[in-house]
Amino acid sequence: MSRKNKRKCLIYSVGSNGDFSFEKGLYEIFSREKSQPSCEIHVFDPKDFSASVPNDIKSMLHFHPWGIVGETSISTNFKSLKETVEILGHEGEILDIFKIDCEKCEWETFDDWFSVGLDMRQILVEVHGSPDTANAFFETMQDMGYVTFHKEPNTKHSLGNCVEYAFLKLDSTFFRSKR
Repeated sequence: MSRKNKRKCLIYSVGSNGDFSFEKGLYEIFSREKSQPSCEIHVFDPKDFSASVPNDIKSMLHFHPWGIVGETSISTNFKSLKETVEILGHEGEILDIFKIDCEKCEWETFDDWFSVGLDMRQILVEVHGSPDTANAFFETMQDMGYVTFHKEPNTKHSLGNCVEYAFLKLDSTFFRSKR
């Protein structure tokens, strides 16, 4: 996996609901280094919030008016992650951050995250409830080399029924026993 152009990083943010504070925070971090090309941030939401993108981050943010669904789902204003990666020409690239808060789509899409041709370094996900697939979700994350480095309940908007997880991908040699 590599960088196909001179951008510093590539970020996908799924589910903005018109709130660009995450992306604005990233912009503030990355705009401090003026000598390097900035990050490229792609935001996906089925509602078109493109008019709400703050002016100061428009140069690095690309808004796409579609949500993300599983490979087998068919829906208006939604695309699979694989379709999205192909449309944007990001196959074979490093995805530095994959942030997804899509009101339960995480449960139907997580299997697809690892078969779309991206090397995801960090995954930030808000999980909603605890369906039957929850164990498979966490087992898949572990099997793919991810470790949890942060988690917290979202008590502000969901009475604790949602939990935000941050995963970091580690090299497979980290998990090998050194006996």
